[in-house]
Amino acid sequence: MFEPALGSYSPAGIFTWHQHVRAYEPGLSDRLGPGNLLRYCELVANAASTAAGFGDQWYVGRGEGWVVYRQTLELAAPAHTADLLELNTWVQSYTRVSAQRNYHLRLAATGATVARAATTWAYIDRARLLPRRIPQEILTNIPLYDRSCLPDRPAWGMAIIDAPLATASWRARIYEADRLRHINNCVYSDWLHEAASLAMAEWRTRDDALGAICQRSLLPRRMTLHYLRSAVPGDQVVLTTSPARVGSCGLVVDQRITLADDPTALLVSGTASYLGMARQA
Repeated sequence: MFEPALGSYSPAGIFTWHQHVRAYEPGLSDRLGPGNLLRYCELVANAASTAAGFGDQWYVGRGEGWVVYRQTLELAAPAHTADLLELNTWVQSYTRVSAQRNYHLRLAATGATVARAATTWAYIDRARLLPRRIPQEILTNIPLYDRSCLPDRPAWGMAIIDAPLATASWRARIYEADRLRHINNCVYSDWLHEAASLAMAEWRTRDDALGAICQRSLLPRRMTLHYLRSAVPGDQVVLTTSPARVGSCGLVVDQRITLADDPTALLVSGTASYLGMARQA
């Protein structure tokens, strides 16, 4: 249960929350990866809703809630175990059935940007998993701040290439599902990041055009994900990764998640930029 005292709204409508990075969250790179950064975004979004008067029980009582439809995450400075994060979030705009929410995650000690993100949340009926009109109470009490935190980014001078497709397959697990009985959106980011790492390991030894760049230590810089359908525990899924652009600083990959028994059933599509460590500071 969230305690509103841990976070508050500014007069402009920005909600701020502080949270220490827990020891089990940084991965092999000793920094928060895309999946856990998106979990912090989800955490502060839920806290902001609760502080405005719309906590978990309010949504459960109405049989309604929010699901992520699309999101873009940009990683910047690393965050390590025990770092205190300042999590900022605000709603930029509403439509009849969706909200555009922004996030700015910073190191509390220095103010350095750890990550920026923008998410389109769809308001749904929990039982039918279909869109519902956003209640007027939410529109009235969760304020708007009309600013996007994500700058436009160039393609970092990379060239379009034609290179081999890498494929990975595994099964969705029970512990990866949320209360709506489908795989949580942050889990797909974990899957795609792992699939990209496996693809780069394969290209490193099997493809001359990609081998040199994949020999470098590449870290995710920016990811955009579109959630089209939901996987459920037990589903066998196939993840495909193809290099879309490559250059001296890194590469951009296109990714897809489909059901193994129905390749036409696209669950998630995404694009991710991986750059050398020197460009991550």
